[in-house]
Amino acid sequence: MYKVLWDKRAVSDLKGIDKKKATELVKKLEKHLKINPLELGKKLTGQFKGFLRYRYGDYRVIYQVYNKDVTVVIIKVGHRSDVYRGNNLVAKAY
Repeated sequence: MYKVLWDKRAVSDLKGIDKKKATELVKKLEKHLKINPLELGKKLTGQFKGFLRYRYGDYRVIYQVYNKDVTVVIIKVGHRSDVYRGNNLVAKAY
């Protein structure tokens, strides 16, 4: 099983989401990312190469998988309209 870590920015991003949706999203991510994070998400390309994204309604979760350490780091959470803006997606919690 994978260990799921949350980047400080991702935790901050959750505060901007409806509390009920954020709670559901966290529960789902914690449950499913532990088992098989590579099958849950879709690989991103271009400037986001090396990251995966999980779709939850209108929200997107960007994360990175470290197979060697059996760890998943959730880096960014946001609405689909603006989650891909900016390219500073280096995990700070890891």
